[in-house]
Amino acid sequence: MIDWQPLWLSLRLATLTTAILLLLGIPLAWWLAERRRQWKALAEAVISLPMVLPPRCSASTCCWPSALRQDPADCSTTG
Repeated sequence: MIDWQPLWLSLRLATLTTAILLLLGIPLAWWLAERRRQWKALAEAVISLPMVLPPRCSASTCCWPSALRQDPADCSTTG
């Protein structure tokens, strides 16, 4: 018997993600197209970072502060 749960989970997640991005992305795109502000270039740069940086680099950046709080003595190479 085929387990359909992973498929339905993927479809629900894709639908939810699309809805959230539409609700946030359309007003943000309008704001960037219509407004002329000094920090518009900074906003465009921050928005384009996920497309420029690979996901691994983004994940490493998010986890980096928590890695700094760890005690280096806790890392064991012998397992």
